[in-house]
Amino acid sequence: TFGSQFAGAEVVTGGWHIEAHVNARTPIEDIRRSIGDEPDLRIDDFEAIGGYTWFGLQARQLDGESQEWRETGVRAADYEFLTASNYKFKLIAEGYGTTAEEVWQALMSRPGLAVVGGQAVSTSEGSDSGDSDPWLEKPYYKDENMSVVDVEMREPRTGALVHLKVIGVLDRIHENSWSTIVSKSILDDAIPFAVPITNYRFRLADGVDAKETARNIEASFLDHGVDTEVLQEELEKEAAGARAFFRLFIGFMALGLLVGVAGLGVVSTRAVVERRQQIGVLRAIGYRRRMIQLSFLLESSFVSLLGIVIGTTLGIVLGWQAYNDIKEDEGIDTIRFGIPWIQIGVILAVTYVASLLATFLPARQASRVYPAEALRYE
Repeated sequence: TFGSQFAGAEVVTGGWHIEAHVNARTPIEDIRRSIGDEPDLRIDDFEAIGGYTWFGLQARQLDGESQEWRETGVRAADYEFLTASNYKFKLIAEGYGTTAEEVWQALMSRPGLAVVGGQAVSTSEGSDSGDSDPWLEKPYYKDENMSVVDVEMREPRTGALVHLKVIGVLDRIHENSWSTIVSKSILDDAIPFAVPITNYRFRLADGVDAKETARNIEASFLDHGVDTEVLQEELEKEAAGARAFFRLFIGFMALGLLVGVAGLGVVSTRAVVERRQQIGVLRAIGYRRRMIQLSFLLESSFVSLLGIVIGTTLGIVLGWQAYNDIKEDEGIDTIRFGIPWIQIGVILAVTYVASLLATFLPARQASRVYPAEALRYE
């Protein structure tokens, strides 16, 4: 269930495969023409190339109760980045269409518009967004619709102010879901000098190796200080850390299960010692060794099966509650509740067999108790 929250790289990144960071002091004037001039790169290998410039700004909602400035990131994106990104919208303001294409077209044609990531808003009234720090008081992520939100952004060093209208909220499944996206034309109109693009995104054609292409881009634009990342690899690294924690958690649960099986063996051993007289009486009235041994195995088997049923039922119920809490509070739509019956079946079978093995030796010892010796025991 926890593993299902990690969506595919194509979905998380909006369809992009490679990201390249460019030194702002040595920008690339025309990325497509520059790629065409490089012998190790082919322009036909790229389905789309988009760029944006990253800024760290402060923001506040004009009609909000709190007028405190909050830190946020802004991506001032060019035309191709906006049109080629396959980002999904959770909310779109009334009057700006119903599809992502219509929202991006509005951003490009009408200055002063912006969209925010899903982590920039609270899940619902009275809740927050987990590890993020939402700076928009409304709308809420779980709302069915939204109105245009007037916000103000400030450059912390110069104090320059920009008024924007938020017309959409992106799905939280996407990376950088706490940032704000605006059209780069806003910066070009507001600033008297040219602002270079510092980040490029590349979508590759089918069959093109992302890792090799990323190395070629880095080598070809070494003079521009280009540093590339294969987005799928970066996402897998992030997911690997979370999965390692889950495996560690499962390991602790397995250790507890092992201790429980060992405890059942200890209880069986003590039962043999404490019930020697009962064993002697049973042997005296005609119980054979195999019957004594079988009675102990049946007793431990009942305890083991009872524990398996109770533990499995409680595990599924608690898992369902945790799933609902995560989906309700965090707004993670990708998480799915699933019961791995095969894996659970194997674990339960191994547990049951292990519990029988743990009680086999005490049961065998009980079957070898002589009636006369047992009756003399106090």
